[in-house]
Amino acid sequence: MTEILTKEFTLGDVLSITTGRLVSERHMDGVYDILNWMTGDNLFTHVLPRAAEACEPVLKAQFPQLNPDENPELMKAVVELVQSLDAPGDGNRRIADWLWKLKQEYGDSFQVVPLRDWESKNPLGELVDMVGAESVVVLSAEASDDFPAQL
Repeated sequence: MTEILTKEFTLGDVLSITTGRLVSERHMDGVYDILNWMTGDNLFTHVLPRAAEACEPVLKAQFPQLNPDENPELMKAVVELVQSLDAPGDGNRRIADWLWKLKQEYGDSFQVVPLRDWESKNPLGELVDMVGAESVVVLSAEASDDFPAQL
């Protein structure tokens, strides 16, 4: 029997991918962590949309209760959150309160499985494919005492 590796992520991390809204308590760190884990990659910012697109259906299948397309109550909660963020005040506090309520119903954390298939690409090559070679400038720095070649 093959053991499937999982890693625990918070409700906010998972919902950031299944809803397309940044609601992770750790903000972009949560998004990077879950997408890096699921893809087995060390993603650059411009690769996040492709990774999220690949990971979203897997998370929705693994946790159908966190799929707003299949869970009308969650969809309603997402719409209410989005509307509340238009009002002045502390958006982070609103998101934290929103997540607290959802944790009462869905739990604090989830064991996430990695993707089976992820096409890792050269990040600079992928950027060139996205925006064109004329838009990409690659800088190279020489090592010095202050900045070693490898950290």
